[in-house]
Amino acid sequence: MSGRVELSSNQLFLSFVATRFSELTKIFLRKMQTIKERYKEAEQLKDKGDLDGAKTILEAIVQDAPEHALSHLTLARIHTQQGTHEKACEHAVKACQLEPNEGFNYTVLSVTYQKAWAGTQDQRYIQLAEDALARARMLE
Repeated sequence: MSGRVELSSNQLFLSFVATRFSELTKIFLRKMQTIKERYKEAEQLKDKGDLDGAKTILEAIVQDAPEHALSHLTLARIHTQQGTHEKACEHAVKACQLEPNEGFNYTVLSVTYQKAWAGTQDQRYIQLAEDALARARMLE
């Protein structure tokens, strides 16, 4: 009887190793993709309505490439749609910090603040939205 238990334990161990190897292979292949390919995949998921799937990919991108402003802008939009306004604002601000001479980013930041105000009624977002819009206009 002990031989069967040992064999069963070996089978379980081999199954675990095979599963883990498969997971690690997927992680490795994902990292091999370019940021552009991963971003495109996230955009496709977002367009299909899979915001959580898109957010997962975008968060991985900014983990690997924190300087990818477009991912931060898209995360700002997704967080706005999901009602997580603080996170949305953080990502929009980060995009502006990364590309301080891009007027479009400040326009997105202004809209993000406006939607944060609409979603929370927190008055501080009003002045922040106006400041971001002024900056966007200055850069045009």
